[in-house]
Amino acid sequence: MSPQNTAISARHRPSFRLADPDSPLGRIFATFSRLCQGIATYRRVRADIFELQSQSDATLRDIGISRSEIVSLVHREHYGLVDKRYARF
Repeated sequence: MSPQNTAISARHRPSFRLADPDSPLGRIFATFSRLCQGIATYRRVRADIFELQSQSDATLRDIGISRSEIVSLVHREHYGLVDKRYARF
C-alpha cells in the first residue's frame, strides 16, 4: 500500500469506535449487551430452579438441600448473593 493511500484511509476513519464506551453508540451497545446478559442469566436461574424442583425429596436429601432452600441457593449461585449462614469471617 502506498503512503498516499494510507493517509487517505487514516483521514476517512470514523471519529468513534463501536467499543468506545464514551460514544453514544458504544453506550447503547453496552446497555443492550447487559440487557441480553441479564435475560440469559434469568433464564438459566429459572431452568435450574425448575430442574431442582422436579427432583424427588430423597434426591434433594442426598444432595444436602431441602425443598425450601432451592430458590435461595440457585440465586446465590448465579447472582453471587452471600447467605449469612454460610459467610465466614
